[in-house]
Amino acid sequence: MSVIGDPQISALRQRVVNVGGRQIGFGFIWEPYRAVWPAKFGQGGMSEAAIGFLRKFDVPTQYNAERAAARVVGRRFAAMMSFLSAGHIVAEGIPRGGGAAVAVPRSLWQRSETHIDLENGDIIEMNRHADDHTTALSKPIFTGLMLQRPAAPSLPSVVQKQTLTPETTASFDNKAAAIITKTTSRDACKLWLCRLMTESPVQRPKAKREFWQEARSKWPNSLAERAFNKAWDDAVETSGAVIWSAGGRPKKPSQSKPPHE
Repeated sequence: MSVIGDPQISALRQRVVNVGGRQIGFGFIWEPYRAVWPAKFGQGGMSEAAIGFLRKFDVPTQYNAERAAARVVGRRFAAMMSFLSAGHIVAEGIPRGGGAAVAVPRSLWQRSETHIDLENGDIIEMNRHADDHTTALSKPIFTGLMLQRPAAPSLPSVVQKQTLTPETTASFDNKAAAIITKTTSRDACKLWLCRLMTESPVQRPKAKREFWQEARSKWPNSLAERAFNKAWDDAVETSGAVIWSAGGRPKKPSQSKPPHE
């Protein structure tokens, strides 16, 4: 998993090994060498029980290194689940009934019953009313999970037919350019904005006014500011990048000030 292969996780794991600590098998161990992580894992902090509270007193050096690694893993995993539930990352898998891979519903990542089998990456369900751990896990409801960016919305058919991209519109002769209506220019602008928002769903790189200036240069004489605003609102709704709807210039990351002497 990408959470485990992260460079920071690898460095922390090496620190654990260097001080003689043990690498923790996170999740629920249902049988030898099999671990299952709940989708809610890492939210609200890391449980001391995952490491072994008594080790805090028996081997404090090893315990502190193990706890630091466990906290980072928990935060990273929780962040990935948050991205999945928000739609910033899409998981596809083969459903229980077989067939072609389909998108895993976003709501599944918000359920406490949803678990991930770390052995093969399958999504399974846990029955909290089962008699014991041998019957608690369901058969996989999705297999062969693959993570990817959400796909950009497809071009409207009228735009596909006329190939309205900024690069190709410049090559149209006057007769062909006359066919381009204000509506299709707005659709092309919406697609362009959707792609930008999908690439940066949690941060708007510049002010909306600057995007309007860029759009006006791409579709001169065929895109009014009112149409651009409509395309902008539609793109925010389609892409789910709600941060782009905030007014004003994008906020810069805060920088810590040096202490007063």
